[in-house]
Amino acid sequence: MIKVLNIYAFFTVLLIATSCTGNQEVEGWMQSCNNCTCVWLNGRKAANCSNLQLNEVPSHLSREMEDIDLSGNPLRRLGVLSFLVNGLIKLEVLRCQNCSLISIHEIALDGLVLLKKLDLSKNRIVRVYRDSFRHTRRLESLNLSFNRIHSLESSTFSGLYYLQEILLNDNQISFLKAITFEKLPSLQHINLANNEFEEIFTDYTENLPEFNSTLDLQGNPWICDCRMEEVRKTFLRKKLLTVPAICAEPSSLKGNLGQK
Repeated sequence: MIKVLNIYAFFTVLLIATSCTGNQEVEGWMQSCNNCTCVWLNGRKAANCSNLQLNEVPSHLSREMEDIDLSGNPLRRLGVLSFLVNGLIKLEVLRCQNCSLISIHEIALDGLVLLKKLDLSKNRIVRVYRDSFRHTRRLESLNLSFNRIHSLESSTFSGLYYLQEILLNDNQISFLKAITFEKLPSLQHINLANNEFEEIFTDYTENLPEFNSTLDLQGNPWICDCRMEEVRKTFLRKKLLTVPAICAEPSSLKGNLGQK
């Protein structure tokens, strides 16, 4: 009987010790946040570091962080290995909205192999390098809207097999190569609204995936000629168009829907 009680007492102490250790671990990653606010968010260890006048990625955050919001800070640039050098390799969600970002080094995101959601919207980014997302192979949502991007290299999104959503609306893009969205089997939504497209040829649309989802092209200055009509038919066949395109030219069709 005494042996049984001793064994019971041993496991009770062990459970209490384990529980205490777990609590200390949770408190540890929260206490390292300094001015950031650390909470559990959607099942992830999250740090809200928004609007703190930071000019670089904070180095004091716990390496256990899975969700970081840096929005509203004057970061201006994401340099070489910005997150890897700070040990932030477990990130699944990263928000850098409205950070006055001008440039993102082509290896700034290296090491973020678990990243699923990346928000770089409302910045001043002009160029996205070909290898920018080479290590973020698990990315599901990419938001580059409201920037100053003029063009994208054809292999920018290469290898992003889990990517479901690309937001490129409200940039200055006038041309994309035919293979830009090729081999993205999980893609469900592309937003190219409010750019500077005048025309898209059929060979471009043929490389888009067959999905019953959405492609948003509204707010572009479309030239509605016979070639545009062929593109429109392709969109309808693939069930890609969400909002009908409005013609900018010729003058006789200006303001009309881009369809017969």
